[in-house]
Amino acid sequence: MNENSPDDNSTPNITGDWKMEKTEVYSTGLKAVVYSKNNIIYHFQSGGTLRVESDTDNDGYDSGDYNYNISLENLSGNPSDEEPREFIVKIDNSKWVLDLSGNTMTLSQSHVDGPTLFFSKS
Repeated sequence: MNENSPDDNSTPNITGDWKMEKTEVYSTGLKAVVYSKNNIIYHFQSGGTLRVESDTDNDGYDSGDYNYNISLENLSGNPSDEEPREFIVKIDNSKWVLDLSGNTMTLSQSHVDGPTLFFSKS
C-alpha cells in the first residue's frame, strides 16, 4: 500500500527531482521502455510548476515547463460512493493517477489505455 493512501486525505508531497526510469503501455499488449541510462528529470516545484528536462524522446513530456496540481477525486465522469477516490496529478490538461511509496513514484494513465511512468527520487 502506498504511504500516501487516499484514505488519509492528506495531499502527497511530490516536490523535488524525479528521474524517469521506465514507461509501460498496455493498450496493444505490453510495451516497456527503459530510460534508466537516459537523463529524463521531472522537477516538481512547490508553486505548481513542473520543469521537464529530457535528453531523448519518451512516453512522457518533452522538455519544458508545465502547470500541475494534485487533487483527490474519482476518475469516472459518474462518481458513486462505491468508486474509490484516487490522488490525481493534473499536468496541464492531462490526469495521471499518482502512486507514491518512499523514493518511488508512478504516474499512470492506464485507466484510458495510456502510459505508466516510473520514477525514482533523485
